[in-house]
Amino acid sequence: MEKKISRKQKAGIIATVLLIGTLVGFSSVSLANPPQPPEQGFKLFRNNCTVSLNATDGIGGSGVRFTSIAVYYKLNDADAWTTLLAPTNYTGSIRYAIAGLYQVHYFSVDRCGNIEVEKFKTFRIVIDTTPPVTTITLTGQEISIT
Repeated sequence: MEKKISRKQKAGIIATVLLIGTLVGFSSVSLANPPQPPEQGFKLFRNNCTVSLNATDGIGGSGVRFTSIAVYYKLNDADAWTTLLAPTNYTGSIRYAIAGLYQVHYFSVDRCGNIEVEKFKTFRIVIDTTPPVTTITLTGQEISIT
């Protein structure tokens, strides 16, 4: 049986994890909770999509310590999102090729502990399963053979 904890307790646990992670140099935990995707405005890809992130800390910045990424997935417009990639440190491009709706959440933290506001991008992969249709046109003077 799961023990239920209050929002206040959850907030305290999360704050403690973030504080300890920052003090000992571990990655922060992404607090992403994927919202419903917009009805329009997401990107559409045929067959596959490669996700790449590039973090910079600006001129005179302390440098990027890490970038966090989390990926959520919906198959056939299901009601619930499934965690495809739990919040983790980004280490390189990731390729997705399964049809469905995806949401990538990401943010970076610099070496001084400044945390970027979490962002997300939604995209859909559509697998082309429709065969092409070919038509024929014959032109010229038709004759009859008797």
